[in-house]
Amino acid sequence: MNTILNSALTLTYNQLSTFSGLDNFWQVFDTAFGTQYNRSGAEILRLQWLSGDFSQVPQIEILDSNILGGANGAYASST
Repeated sequence: MNTILNSALTLTYNQLSTFSGLDNFWQVFDTAFGTQYNRSGAEILRLQWLSGDFSQVPQIEILDSNILGGANGAYASST
């Protein structure tokens, strides 16, 4: 399962790196998120993605359903 997760994360990071370098980055970003966002914060994310820094992306962990008490999924706002 970790191999699948690692492959998905690698693909995601590659897509974010490519996206952050697009000439029309802000046009696409505005289409997805509108224009009422913190532009400075978004620029920081863009520069991080462009440099390959994904430390701001939350960590993902896959657990057995027995650990989750039979639940199909869970999330936490902090760890």
